Formats: sequence, C-alpha cells, structure tokens
Amino acid sequence: MIQLEGSLLSPEIIANPDALPGQRDADFDLPRGERLADAIVRAWSEARSLYQVFKSRMERVPEGESGTSDTRRFWLEPLLALLGYDPVYQPQGETIENHQYHISHRDSRTGAPIHLAGFRQDPDKRRAGVERLTPHALMQEYLNRKEEFLYGILSNGVTLRLLRDNARLKKQQYAEWNLQRIFEEGRYSEFILLYRLLHATRLRAEKNNPAQCLLEIWHQKGLEEGNRIRDGLRDAVMEALELLGNGFLQHRDNEALRQKMNEGHLTPEEYNRQLRRLIYRLLFLLVAEERELIFGEEAAATPEQRRIRAVYRQHYSMNRLREMAALRRRCDAQAHNIWKELLVTFGIFESEAQGKPFGITPLDGELFHPEALQALKTAELHNGVLLDALHRLNTWEDRATQTRRRINYRSLDVEELGSVYESLLDLHPFIQEAGGKMTFSYIRATERKTTGSYYTRHDLVAELLQSALEPVMAERLRQAGKDANKQAEALLQLKVCDPSCGSGHFLLAAARRIALEHARVRAGGDQPAVSAVRASLREVIEHCIYGVDLNPDAVELCQVALWLESHYPGRPLSFLQHKIRCGNSLVGVHDLSIVEKGLPDEAFKEMAGDDKEEAKALRKQNKAWREKKQLTLFGESASANDSDAKELGEAFRLFDALDDSTVHGRQLKARTWEQLRRDQSWLRPLTGCNLFTAAFFQHIHSGERHITAELISKQQKTILSASADAQLEGRAYC
Repeated sequence: MIQLEGSLLSPEIIANPDALPGQRDADFDLPRGERLADAIVRAWSEARSLYQVFKSRMERVPEGESGTSDTRRFWLEPLLALLGYDPVYQPQGETIENHQYHISHRDSRTGAPIHLAGFRQDPDKRRAGVERLTPHALMQEYLNRKEEFLYGILSNGVTLRLLRDNARLKKQQYAEWNLQRIFEEGRYSEFILLYRLLHATRLRAEKNNPAQCLLEIWHQKGLEEGNRIRDGLRDAVMEALELLGNGFLQHRDNEALRQKMNEGHLTPEEYNRQLRRLIYRLLFLLVAEERELIFGEEAAATPEQRRIRAVYRQHYSMNRLREMAALRRRCDAQAHNIWKELLVTFGIFESEAQGKPFGITPLDGELFHPEALQALKTAELHNGVLLDALHRLNTWEDRATQTRRRINYRSLDVEELGSVYESLLDLHPFIQEAGGKMTFSYIRATERKTTGSYYTRHDLVAELLQSALEPVMAERLRQAGKDANKQAEALLQLKVCDPSCGSGHFLLAAARRIALEHARVRAGGDQPAVSAVRASLREVIEHCIYGVDLNPDAVELCQVALWLESHYPGRPLSFLQHKIRCGNSLVGVHDLSIVEKGLPDEAFKEMAGDDKEEAKALRKQNKAWREKKQLTLFGESASANDSDAKELGEAFRLFDALDDSTVHGRQLKARTWEQLRRDQSWLRPLTGCNLFTAAFFQHIHSGERHITAELISKQQKTILSASADAQLEGRAYC
C-alpha cells in the first residue's frame, strides 16, 4: 500500500513512473550487463527471504521491548542495501539551534539522513520520558532545520516513509509504503514502485546540490503538473457551467423554466448561482468519495454495513457517474433518467429519511439545502448533456501532451478552487433568445479589477503565516503552560480574520496550521494521525476562522472550500453563515456613538456628477434636523440601548456555543441565527449603521429622493418592521 500525504509526489507520478526521467537501466548504477527488470526481481526475492527472517525474530522479541536492534540488523539495513544505500550508524546526535537530533543512520553514498526505529515504535508516537519528539517529527524537524538535505527516510520495519523539507508549508507531506502488506501479501507491483522511486540513485545530486536530485525534479514536475491541473479544472468548470446552462434552457420539456426566465421570476444571476451550486455539489461529492469521507472507517464496518456501502457505490455514487461519463456512448443520450438518478443521490445528503438506510448523515447547510437547486430540480436534462458536463469535470486537458487525463480528486488541493474563483469573477451570465431558442453564455467583465479581487499566491500565504500567525500561537501556548488541555483551549480561542477572503486560500492555510498544532497538543506532543488533524481542523474552523468578502460568489466558494477541507464522516457541514460574511470590510461603522450624533454634513458634499445646489440645500436641511434632535438614525430611540447590546452579546455567545456536530444541532443553530437577526436589538443599530453608511454613497441629483431626516424616519419605520435583510434600496452597506 502506498499512502500519499500532501504534494511530495503526485498521484500521476505513482500511476505512470515510466514517464519520469531517470528510469533507464543505466540510471540505477547496476552491475555491468544487468537489466533493471532483472535487478528488481533479484531484489524482490532477497527481500522476501529477509522479511521471513525478520518476521520470525519479531515473534521472539520479549513484550515491552522495541526490537530496534533486530529491526535494523536483520531487516532494514539489508533491505536498504538492496535499494542501493549504505546506511552507516551514527552513535552521536547532532545539535542544531540548541536542539538535539539523534538520526540513527546516514547513507554514505548520498549523505541522506535515515532514521530506523524498532518495529514496535509507532512513527507518530514518542516514548514518554525517553524521546522529545516522535520519529516522524524528529526527521521532519531535522530536515526543516538542516539546509543540506531535502529528503530523509524513516522506517520502523512495518512502514517506510519518504519525507521532504516542509518548513514553509505547515501541512503533513510524505509518501509511505506499507512494507508489512507488501511482503505478507506479495504485492510485487508496489515493490517495483518502491525500487524505482526510492532507489539510492534517486537521492544522488551533482555537486551536493539536493535540488538537482531526481526526487526533487519529480517533486517540482508534480507541482507544475498541479498548476496545469488547476488551469484544466478552471476550464472544465466553465465548460460544464455552459453545457448545463444551455442543457436545461433548451430541453423541450422545460417550458416552465423558460417562462420563469421571460417573466423575470428567475434572473440570469440566480440561474447562474444555482448552476454553480450544482457544480459545487458535484465537486464536493467527488472529493469526499475519493478521500473516503462519505462513510466511517471501512475496517470497523459490520458485514451489513459493507453490503449497504457497496450498494451506494454501485448505484448512487459519483464514481459510478464518472465511469458512465467515460463510457457515455453506452447510454441513450436523449433520455433524461441520469439527471433523475443524480437528484436521488443528492437527496441522500439532503434528507435524514433518505440518508438513513445508507448510514449517511445529511450534510444539511446551504449547499445541500433542499431548495438550493429549486429551479433545476423540476427541470429535465438529457443524459448526453449531463454526461458531457461530468466528462469535463472528470478529466483535464494536458496541453503539453495534447491528451485528456483523469483528475485525481483525492489529492486535489482545495486551494485549486481559487483558480475557479478567479475565472468566475471575470464572467457574468448572459441569456439571449433568438429564433425561439434561449442561449446561456458568459460575457467578460471588469469586476476583478474594480473590486480588487485576486488569488493570493502560496508563497505570500506561507510568509504571512510565519510572520503573523505563528508568533501569536507560540505566545498563547507559552501562556497556557504545560497543561495539554489548556494549550488546546488556548489555540481554539485564537481569532483569524481575512477581510478580503476570496475563495479562502489564506483562511484554509491558517486553519491547517492551527489544527496541526492543536492535534499535536492533544496527542501529547506526538506527530498526530491524519484523522486527528482532520478532527482538529473542523474545530478550528468552527471556533477560529472568520472571513469577509464583497463578492457573494467568493463567500459561497470560501464556505465550500472550508467544508471540503474539514468534513468528517457522519457529521453535517459546519454552520458558517456567521463566520464567512458578504460585506465591505473597508466601509461601515465601527463606533455606534458616531451614528447617535446623526448624519454629518459631509455626507452631502457634492462629488463628481452631483448637483451642487441640491447638495447645498441638503446640507442645510440636514443640519437643521440634526440640531433639532427630533430623531436619530436609531429611530424613535435616542441611542443604541446599552442593555440591549449586552443582552444581544450574551445571546450571540450562547448561539456560538451551540453544537452543530449533529443534523438537529446544526438546524437549531441555523434557526437561532435567523431569530437573532430578526431581533429588534440587532435590527435597530444595523439599520442605523446602514443608513449612515449609505448617505455617503448616494448620488445627488435635483428632484430625486435623498437620505434626509424625513426619509430616515420613513425608512426606520419600514425597516424596523421588516426582516434583517431589508436594506435601503435593496443594498447592504454595513
């Protein structure tokens, strides 16, 4: 078994090693005349014999002993020799920046650090009172601090890991081979990959420059390929949106949909929003299935649960549809049964009743709300159109090789959605009718420039985390003392806000960094398991992460990205409505006392295009009303009531403490949120702040309505009796 975490080696490299440089017979320093295939067969035969000896000795190691000497002497040292290494034992540790690192071996041929532990030593757990770090953390921290080496090898005889310098990424990154399963189950194909990818010649670099070794060349190739996949995914989403948009509009049985469009009940913007939600649902389920997040642990499942899961995979899964899209000629392209089947799959994640037979907890939330695709659910869609759109999402066009390749959603970084975000910002939906046929398309816009919306580069995010977040984390941990529970709680009390969050690139990186430390603290300082980091990540996103963006599309995509990264099997999506907000973080009111004084005359200062005389008259009128103090921006009340503010603050504190780990708990949190937003103690200051802010953005023309005291009075009576979403002229400024 090969497990990939992070982006050390791309799945495409694992799937097709023949395409890599350095795979010729001559590249492995083989004896003269020996072929690579013959060398691997010989190494496999000798390694199997070595493993049988090692297995026999493991059974004789007394309980409580680590078996380190036997593991090294009879198994790992000779195994590594078969892979071209010469591991030399290092009796003394190395001190770097006042920290001691006892890496057990160093390869005499490449200089690579190699740490060999006993078969009873879990690489992610440290021996209390004996070790400062887990074996994994020891090697990772050593590589991060030692500039001479990029790669290191860690093994306990049961598994073997390849690690890389990871100081800036703050996300687990390694490739792991399960040696026990390879040799006990005779997995020869996986041994071939171990030999071809981890042979000592892969780490050898000219002029002692580790960046020139084959492994680093492959690593960079994988990153470049990831960039191409990102571009391919962006194009795929755009193509799928247009295919689906036209597929629904042009189906002969969708007259009701077209009528809604013609009558203005369904705007192009709302239609586009529902199409995007459909794409987001597909992407979410594709990632969740590939990462095995639909169900819990397979090993812990009962035979009946395994049977039910097999039914889901065979008849309802996205993977089934991916295969159908690859073989779409085998279905009736003019029928529309596949769309109906997909709606049934969606229903499993929308409804507790439909999900219960499969043991699936509804995801709930805005993305999987039953009304999220309201206009599309009642429409028809031809099989050919749906499978063509899925084919776009299933593969990406590698322009370098002029081929289409399958997208590996398991290893896809959620940040790749940022490229989708950028492309969507540049496009506005456009629907036109000609010859009795409606056409859906996009037109280029300048919204990205006018709103300053750009994707944050990874290196900038890494630098920001290192300079801004990590010092705060270190200080909080220091203040919490050595108590692990207090340290974990201190981390969850951190607040990270991105005032222009976009698709959530920085927020995701910050959440991962805090979650990794949170999981490590909970593990008692050990290197946490991947599942433990995911559980911590959900908690961190629930308690620590906040974001604001002016673009509602960015807000929705940011929420999807956070849900994708933190989803945990058996739980609904986290409630993020109060955490990721649509608004203008540069404009608004931060001090209610300013609003209490009424509108300043500067709000009516003429700008380019305003009527000067009208602006002058308005300033005079506003001054008179303000001096009379007959009413304020808070309506009949003279000010924002302090007691109301305290009560509201307490109500929000209780709301924030509500548990949303169950469907009922999440639904309760959603209902409570809506109740709070309808409360007068919330509405009154909100309305006053909106009116105050809006006054500075109005255009002053002769004979038009303006934000004067008289209008304020009318607006207050209207808005205070309406819902929290009722804003002046339909726009929220605060």
